[in-house]
Amino acid sequence: MPGPQSDRAAWTAGRLPFQGIAETVGISESQVRKRVTRMLGDRVLRITAIANPRSVGFEMQVWVAIRGRPGQGIEALAQLLTKIPSITYVVACAGRFDIFAEAVCRDAKDVMRLIDSEIRTLPGVEQTELLMCLDLYYRAVRPAERRT
Repeated sequence: MPGPQSDRAAWTAGRLPFQGIAETVGISESQVRKRVTRMLGDRVLRITAIANPRSVGFEMQVWVAIRGRPGQGIEALAQLLTKIPSITYVVACAGRFDIFAEAVCRDAKDVMRLIDSEIRTLPGVEQTELLMCLDLYYRAVRPAERRT
């Protein structure tokens, strides 16, 4: 059965066809296909496409730093934020802010609507700070190399 070597080959070459992975790790294409199908079914693996938001009409990408109200649950607020269509990513964090939310918007008016009408009105929001992304740089996430 394929193991970590085939998993690493699939991870580091996401566009590589099953046959290419099979050749790289020395197993059959059907074994690769079965392993990927099982990992997808077990929700260990998810295949996604990442697009530059600007290439599809979203000219503004922003991060919203949010401080929750004292005594209010951060998890509940984070769940509410995930339901807003413009928000693409939500993380709870430690430090000056409790939550960071990434959002993509068509223009400045869309950012204003998002902040003023959708985020600041949520129960549990104490304070927001807007950080505007000026440019987008992409670095593929790769698994850490094992140290021996």
